[in-house]
Amino acid sequence: MVEDVKNGRLYLPRELLDRHRVDTTSPDTVLNDPGLSDVCSDVSEVARASYDEADELLVGLSSIRMRPAILIKETYRRLFLALEERGWKRLHESVTVSPLAKLWVALRYSVSP
Repeated sequence: MVEDVKNGRLYLPRELLDRHRVDTTSPDTVLNDPGLSDVCSDVSEVARASYDEADELLVGLSSIRMRPAILIKETYRRLFLALEERGWKRLHESVTVSPLAKLWVALRYSVSP
């Protein structure tokens, strides 16, 4: 998010900004607004539900044909979980998925049926 703000971009739903009384859409100002962590929490609930829905939709589909999508989903899920663990008040702190975690995802979802 910080990188997007530096580039003058803000990708948050207006209705969530309004709900949490974030009264500006200026990326720099939003980044420092006390309501931003609540906005991010709401967005994370939507993301979590989307990951759960994706898991349900993949049941019964060919794991071989869906392997690329599964690998991407599982890698981004780990990034999402790291973001949640870091919290929404420390947005300046970078979060990554370690190379070891990426390797585990690749091995886990490339060899299973």
